[in-house]
Amino acid sequence: MEFQIPMTNWMWIPEWEKADQGRAHLVYFRKTFVLNEVPESLRIRISADTRYKLWVNGTLAEAGPVKGDRLVWYVDEVELAP
Repeated sequence: MEFQIPMTNWMWIPEWEKADQGRAHLVYFRKTFVLNEVPESLRIRISADTRYKLWVNGTLAEAGPVKGDRLVWYVDEVELAP
């Protein structure tokens, strides 16, 4: 059985303005979901402008991102099932 989490929009801080573009931001995002059973496969796709760390249930699952450029945006795919 493969579990699918619905596609979500990009996450960012709501008070960000274009004038903030030159400032560095350290942000923390959290997405919570509950599984009724342990799936055989649980792949997620994650991307970020700069570095990120993906923690799942207190365990570091991935650090990234795969670097792209202005023309190509890469996405890391991470398998989270046991």
